[in-house]
Amino acid sequence: ILSSAYDKEVAKYTSKQAGKVTISAFRPTQVPSVLGVKISGEVEGTKQGTMVLLPLRDKTFRIWTESPEYNADFEAVIATLTFVP
Repeated sequence: ILSSAYDKEVAKYTSKQAGKVTISAFRPTQVPSVLGVKISGEVEGTKQGTMVLLPLRDKTFRIWTESPEYNADFEAVIATLTFVP
């Protein structure tokens, strides 16, 4: 959980979008009332992976993996993700 606002966290990655990351909408299956983003590419520095950012009241919920080899496991985890928005 990050103490910064969701829109500020997303803005950090939209500025990187030019060829380094791919950003798409993401809606957790277990919490369909929440709409966030899924970011693939350079998620942390030069580390490749996948990240999900979700709004959580005045904060941001961030979950990620720093290696493409764990994408299948990451997808399984976010499919079961549940929280109270």
